[in-house]
This record gives sequence, structure tokens and C-alpha cells, in this order.
Amino acid sequence: MWEWLSVIYKMFYIRTVAFSKLMDDIGLVVGIDHIPELVKLSMTNISKSHKNLIDEGKIILDIGDGRFGYKSQAPYDVINVGAGKFYF
Repeated sequence: MWEWLSVIYKMFYIRTVAFSKLMDDIGLVVGIDHIPELVKLSMTNISKSHKNLIDEGKIILDIGDGRFGYKSQAPYDVINVGAGKFYF
């Protein structure tokens, strides 16, 4: 199970940083995940190389159900959804 979570976690934080870099200085990227450990690890790793994105408010990471969005920042221009499951 950890290998699966590791892949999802890497995709979560890498995708969040990549979208923020693509937006340059004009946008906000919100990353939402329902697994608290993944959000915490993502925050730690983003802070290692891209702390300025968090400090400047260009990235927000939150624990929650992404199906409900992040209402305080709505409406959105773009929504990207990544999902996975344990068994195929």
C-alpha cells in the first residue's frame, strides 16, 4: 500500500508545484487531498525547494474532499482532478 501512496503523493506535490510555475506570478494553485499525511509530506517537500510559493500565497495545500472544491477561492478558471484506486 505504501508504494501506491508514494506514487500518488509524488504526483500531488509535483503537479501542484508544476501548475504554480506554469502560472508564473498571476495565479493561485490549491491542492486538496483527503489523506492528512500526504498533505503534510507535500508541504514539507514543497517547502524544501519552493517555500516562496507557499509564503507568497501562490500555493495552498489543504486536507479535505476535493469533490467539494475550495469555496473560499471559488470560482475557478481551471480544475485538474487526479484520482487513483487501490485495486483494478
